[in-house]
Amino acid sequence: MAGVKKIALLLLLVLVSGIVALVAQQRGLLSSNPDRAMLQRLSQRFMEDLQYKDFSKAALYHTYEDQQKADIGQLIQRMFLVKPEQLNIRNVRIVGVDFDSSGDRARAFVTCTNEVLNSGDKAKDEKNRAKQVEAILYWHRRPAREAYPSDEVLKEAVKAGKTMPEVQEIQDPKQTGETRWFLRLESSLH
Repeated sequence: MAGVKKIALLLLLVLVSGIVALVAQQRGLLSSNPDRAMLQRLSQRFMEDLQYKDFSKAALYHTYEDQQKADIGQLIQRMFLVKPEQLNIRNVRIVGVDFDSSGDRARAFVTCTNEVLNSGDKAKDEKNRAKQVEAILYWHRRPAREAYPSDEVLKEAVKAGKTMPEVQEIQDPKQTGETRWFLRLESSLH
C-alpha cells in the first residue's frame, strides 16, 4: 500500500512539474532559444514604452537611421486608428515569437486591450470603447553598429563643432562582429 502511495505521489509531482513548465514556456519564462527569450523581453518592453507613452524610448528599438525618421505617435495612430493621447493600452501579452529559416528575422505576436479614452457617453453612463487587439512586431538581426550614427554623420557633427555622446560607445560595436535585434520601422506597428 505504501508503494502505491509513493508511485501516485511521484506521478502527481511529474504532472504538476509538467504543467508548471508548460505555463512558464507559454509566458516566456522558460525558453530553450535565447533569441526567443530576448525578443519576448524586447517586445514586452517596447509595448510598455507605448503603454506609458515614452515614444522617444520606443524609437530606440530601431536602427539609428530609422530612429531619425520614426514618428511613434503617427505609427500608433496608423496601427490603432486612434490618436496616441486617447489610447490606453492595457493587458499586454507576448503570445509567441517565430523565426525565418535564416534566424535573422523574427515576428513577435502581441495581444493587448486598447481603450479609447473619452469615448463613452457620461450622460448615458457608458464606458469607454475597448477592444482586444492582435499585432505583430517584426524584428531583424543587424550589426550592432547600426544603433549608432554612421561615420559620415559623426564626421559632419565634428566639422560642425557638435559633440555626440554616442562617439565613445561606437568604438566597441563597430570593431566587433556583434549583432543585435532591431524593430523594422517600415513593417512594425501596422
